[in-house]
Amino acid sequence: MNAEFWNERYGTNPSVYGGEPNAFLKACEGMLPASGRALLPGDGQGRNGLWLATKGLRPLCNDLSAIALEQVAAKAAARSLPVEIAPGDILEIPLANNAFAFSACVHFHLPSGVRERAHARIVAALAPGGIVILEAYAKGHKSMRQTHGSVGGPPDEDMMFSTEILRSDFAALEPLYIEEMELVVEEGAFHRGLGRVVRAIFQKA
Repeated sequence: MNAEFWNERYGTNPSVYGGEPNAFLKACEGMLPASGRALLPGDGQGRNGLWLATKGLRPLCNDLSAIALEQVAAKAAARSLPVEIAPGDILEIPLANNAFAFSACVHFHLPSGVRERAHARIVAALAPGGIVILEAYAKGHKSMRQTHGSVGGPPDEDMMFSTEILRSDFAALEPLYIEEMELVVEEGAFHRGLGRVVRAIFQKA
């Protein structure tokens, strides 16, 4: 899934994954810092970043799709929200160490070798005391797609996570919460139906 794939997907629908923030992220509102920068890798059309901006944070929305981030910039400008955009690969965009008070990694799926490096970059960018909130499809989700129809998620099992994978990737952080579960996902046309996800909250010492 490259930039061309995502540009085509986001260019044909102004709200591919719905307009509301991810349900788990929204449920964790009480854990958000009062201010500071927020890092959102793979934020697509900005539903999570724009919501965080309304909560007093200054999000940096990253995505492979320049088309999606143009949409984010337009929405932010229309609402006078302090949103930065960073098109490109999370491994290549400029990211200062210890610069972000918060990061939301919502369905940010990558192949295993790339995923490990991307998560390490997110950990390095997080300031002491910073929080990472993550939700992604878990190993075993592919079989649920086959059973329950168009639930969404990456086609390759290697791009899905587990609690063990996340504990390893974020070993430098303190795990505040981590759990795999089945739930009904309702996020636009492409994430809809019963799926298996992993959710986690980590904090940097």
